[in-house]
Amino acid sequence: MFRQLITTLITALVLSAVSFAANYAVGACDIELTSFATISLAVSSVPPGSTINVCPGNYPEQVLITQPLTLTGFKNKNTPTVTVPSGGLTQSVTDEFAGNVYYQILVQGTTGPVNISNLVVNGTGGSGAPSFAVAGVFYQDASGTVDGVSAQNQVNGNGYGYGILATTNLATAQTVTVEKSDARGFDGFGIEAATGNNLTVHITANVVNNTGNTGINLGGVGLTGTAQSNTVDNSGSGYSIGLNGTALTVTGNTVFGGILAAAGSNTIESNKIDGNNNYGITLQGSASSSLVKSNTIAYSSSAVWGCNGASGFTVTNNTIIDAVIGVQMPSGNTITPNSFFATTTTVSGC
Repeated sequence: MFRQLITTLITALVLSAVSFAANYAVGACDIELTSFATISLAVSSVPPGSTINVCPGNYPEQVLITQPLTLTGFKNKNTPTVTVPSGGLTQSVTDEFAGNVYYQILVQGTTGPVNISNLVVNGTGGSGAPSFAVAGVFYQDASGTVDGVSAQNQVNGNGYGYGILATTNLATAQTVTVEKSDARGFDGFGIEAATGNNLTVHITANVVNNTGNTGINLGGVGLTGTAQSNTVDNSGSGYSIGLNGTALTVTGNTVFGGILAAAGSNTIESNKIDGNNNYGITLQGSASSSLVKSNTIAYSSSAVWGCNGASGFTVTNNTIIDAVIGVQMPSGNTITPNSFFATTTTVSGC
């Protein structure tokens, strides 16, 4: 009887420790932590709010996270990599904005933040029929932070490969931060945010490099936030930064390939832009006091171009170098003053 009581107490203590411990591991690199064989098993087994530390190695799985937690690679160890399973990407989710999305890591409908850091998410081998999209890290109706994550090679073959994607159409406000991360090798969008309701994004100090559709694309009614201190090179294809949100501030970025701003009430300020002999900043639609200020724009056919129906924009205090046309805008916009150097035509109508 005494032995049975002791055994029962020990079992209860072990179960209690598993239920309430704050830190867990995936893999066998830390024997002091309760460990799981896969990331998927860990994120579905731990209590909400836990931290899951992933050991170095490759993890060929699709990961679905539906509760608040932190998922991170171990500090001071080799970074773990989430890869495509041998059978390809077989699990998908339907999204109002992105369509049918096959994901590598999906954060969906959580009641608290999910923070993901120090991971590589490699989509090599995850391409397939062009009727669906693929995403490396996808926040759907959820909040959290992506920090120090490398999203690589998300390709679907028809221009809808997303490195990092965030969408929501919930009435409840969501906030997603992407910082100190990189996206490369995608064929669609490096970092994309879309909403029809209430989403705030902060895209900070990332590096995005590819010739896909758009490097950083932020759009939708109800989308607010910032894109600052990023380095974006999409000069071989579409725009480096695309904006179509309600109120977005884009500042301090280094851009190769141009910025597109459509409508909304956006501020584009203090960016360094190489137009790659195309448009440096493209403005279109009816804006609500959008401001283009104190940017340095070099090597462009038109440094600031608004001949696709732009109105309500203020273009002021920009430095324009080596342009065929400095500012080309229709009436209904404010253009004063700007500085022009090595520019054939400083200001032109449409």
